Amino acid sequence: MKTKHDLKELHNFIELMSDLVFIKNFKGQYTHINKAFLTFINKSREDVLFKTDYDLFNKEDASRFRKIDLEILENKIDLENMEEQIVKDDNGISYFNISKQILYDLEDNEVGLFCVARNITIRKEYELIYEDNKSLLEYIAIENDLEKILTKIISLAEERNEDTKCSILLLDKSKKHLLKGAAPSLPDFYNEAINGVEIGEKIGSCGSAAYKKQRVIIENIDTHENWQPYLELTRKANLHACWSEPIISSNNEVLGTFAIYNSIYKAPSEFELKLISSYSNMASIAIEKDNVYKKVLENEYQLSQLFNNTQSGLIYINNRRKIIKANKRFAEIFGYKSVDEIIGRKTSDFHISKSSNSNFKKQFALHLKDNELFNIEYKFKKKDGTIIWCELSGKVLDKTLPIELTNGVLWTINDISLRKSYEIKLRDSELLNKNILETIPDMIWLKDTNGKYLMCNHEFEKFFGAKKEDIINKTDYEFKDKKTSDEFRLNDKLAMKASGSLINEEWVSYPSSKQQVLLDTTKKAMHDHNGKIIGVLGIGHDVTKRKEQLDKLEELNKLAKSLTDSQANLLSLFDKGDSVLFEWKNNSDWDIEYISTSIYKLLGYKKEEVLQNHFIYSKFIHKDDIKKVREEVKNALSNNLDYFKHEPYRIFHKNGDIKWVLDYTVMKKDENEKVTHFIGYITDITEQKKQQDIIFQQTKLASMGEMIGNIAHQWRQPLSIISSIATASKIEKELDILSNEDFYKHMEIINKNTQYLSETIDNFRQFIKANREISDFNLTNTIKSFLNVVHSSIIKSDLKVVLDLDDNIIMQNYQNDIIQAFINIINNSIDAFEQSSKDEKYFFITSRKEDEKILIKIKDNAGGIDEKLIKKVFEPYTTSKYQSLGTGLGLNITYNFIVEGMKGKIVVENSNYIYKDKKYKGCEFTITFDSYSR
Repeated sequence: MKTKHDLKELHNFIELMSDLVFIKNFKGQYTHINKAFLTFINKSREDVLFKTDYDLFNKEDASRFRKIDLEILENKIDLENMEEQIVKDDNGISYFNISKQILYDLEDNEVGLFCVARNITIRKEYELIYEDNKSLLEYIAIENDLEKILTKIISLAEERNEDTKCSILLLDKSKKHLLKGAAPSLPDFYNEAINGVEIGEKIGSCGSAAYKKQRVIIENIDTHENWQPYLELTRKANLHACWSEPIISSNNEVLGTFAIYNSIYKAPSEFELKLISSYSNMASIAIEKDNVYKKVLENEYQLSQLFNNTQSGLIYINNRRKIIKANKRFAEIFGYKSVDEIIGRKTSDFHISKSSNSNFKKQFALHLKDNELFNIEYKFKKKDGTIIWCELSGKVLDKTLPIELTNGVLWTINDISLRKSYEIKLRDSELLNKNILETIPDMIWLKDTNGKYLMCNHEFEKFFGAKKEDIINKTDYEFKDKKTSDEFRLNDKLAMKASGSLINEEWVSYPSSKQQVLLDTTKKAMHDHNGKIIGVLGIGHDVTKRKEQLDKLEELNKLAKSLTDSQANLLSLFDKGDSVLFEWKNNSDWDIEYISTSIYKLLGYKKEEVLQNHFIYSKFIHKDDIKKVREEVKNALSNNLDYFKHEPYRIFHKNGDIKWVLDYTVMKKDENEKVTHFIGYITDITEQKKQQDIIFQQTKLASMGEMIGNIAHQWRQPLSIISSIATASKIEKELDILSNEDFYKHMEIINKNTQYLSETIDNFRQFIKANREISDFNLTNTIKSFLNVVHSSIIKSDLKVVLDLDDNIIMQNYQNDIIQAFINIINNSIDAFEQSSKDEKYFFITSRKEDEKILIKIKDNAGGIDEKLIKKVFEPYTTSKYQSLGTGLGLNITYNFIVEGMKGKIVVENSNYIYKDKKYKGCEFTITFDSYSR
């Protein structure tokens, strides 16, 4: 339909329209335009009149517009409501609904095209966002791979924003670092660099958005303070603007960030801001779905493991009493090969008869109706028809479970046939046994394998303070305290494992009299005709009076012998050896009060000659060394040391010869902690000074010196306890207030401490054995012996020892050599800690077998060894300590022990590791032996 217009009137009309209205002539020149059009293209009327699309728009859009105009003019067909998009100068896209028709003047002449463009950008943007959200929600619903979902979100975002690159970062569990979620368009080097970046107020765009929990728009990365530390990365990746939106969960927690990068400096449009918000919301839905999905999988797995690995039979039955789920144990109980044979069967298939099934329903329907959890015992039949007794418990399932289980019942079943058969047998023989048992003065009882009492006699009733009928089918825990019950249960288990009878002595008390008695208890496992254990028979005989008499004599004998032997053993070590044990006063002359007989080997004097003539120790020391020796003593006193080692010095033999000696001294203190005497041992090292073997000998002697310190430290408290207890017992006896109970307590304390002293001596004797011979030994026990040797040093250094040992490793080698090597290594660590300021000091020892090798790893957290020294640390005279503090021989000796003597290998390296969520650095020694050494 032709429309004729007066062009002058038409101009006034189009100015009133809010849509974009314009008229073009046949050449495509704009002849009329309204104000809305000028506002959209941001130009003046003079800049537009008689210009073509090629002057106003990009070439691609202009060509498309001109082609449409020519088709309308040629075909004489008007264009109605065609959607068109225009890319503006800022690369923003506007959407229009355009109508064009041929314009005629009043004389019916064609003068051009009359065009109206309605801006539908906002509607179109919401349609695009809706389409993307719909597509993404459908994808999220069917896809369980989070990375694929996040990549899909980014792909859509980059399609909507050409020339951009997007990324999604996920906040880690600590809520402090961002990890890569998806960023397929960003360079790998950039993704790797920012992976794990810590969030913060001024950390880029994403780190800041996650930290502040709000959108962060940075139009110019190159100048913004948040990006200054990362400019080398961003320039290399050609990234110059970044807009980041925090991904917020449904409970208002930050899950990560969604970001859009531009290769130019740019601020986001309103549409781009809507897209950022929309895509971050989709990411939130995907991440929360993934978290829920993983939790569901984990719960399903745990429930499946629990269901299938329990020792009880389990079945689910529906409201039609069909089995819809069962575990393997149920199949085993009823004699079926697999669970598949059971699924779909009715519970009536397992009942002995129809009447049995009917009675079962009637008897327990009320419990199920009331949703009670209950236990019952009932007879059923197996697949082959065999009758079995079962213990069952049932519970109506929760309505929140899957529909196929709703209103069903979960049954737990245990086969108690064996127990039932013996209960019947015991019941049949009860009358015969009852008269016999009741006439025996000893306690007699019988338990099943679960600790439930099956039988007991009258004497046992008195022990529990209850009647037999109240004891049967109950355990010790219902009558005694947990500690006592645990002990009884442990002995029951040991009896069931023993090949014969297990005999124990147990102190128990009767509830009525509260009197404690000592029972000589005999327990023996009871077996059925197939040899299977069915319970434990116990007999308890009161031996309290006999024990009291024997203990009095034995405790006194043990105390006297232990004290005498321990002291004699310790002193005999020095009398028979080459070292000399001294005790001298803490005065100016160091008067000698005790000396071992080995003094004759060292100085040519007999013991009696030295003591009777009141020799002073300073008389023997070379005049050039006496000052140094006194200074070392003075330093030890001022530092309140328990023991110390002298540097080697010279002494005079009776015949005038000069000998070199090593001197280790322990401080002896009174009750006021004042040093009254020095106890030390001196060893002749004259020949060793001339030979290379001095390296090994000095190390051995050093360890003995430390052991003396340990003995002095470890003996002080036990000897004090023994002395105090003995004195108190004597006074109480004289005052006739020493009760038997107190006497036994005192003797027990003395016995424990004398055993401890004896153990200390044994460790010391074993360690200082002169003979060096190959033997079989347990590595774990050897390591623990070594730790006992250096116990005092460990305590003094506040060192925490952490063990991870394979207790089954047996070695055939030189046991003392490996102990000596361990001592050198721990001393090296202690020295390193003394030069550091560590609050926590750790010393780790691990042992294991690996590929027919025995591996021992020892490490500390003292900071490690100087990298300049670590390659030559096993060379002699290599030390990181001040020259006055170390010889540099300890690790060289250790190397010779392990490699040359024991044919093993040893390496050392600095190690960085994490322990209890903290980072540490130290040196780690790895010692390797063949699986069966030597």
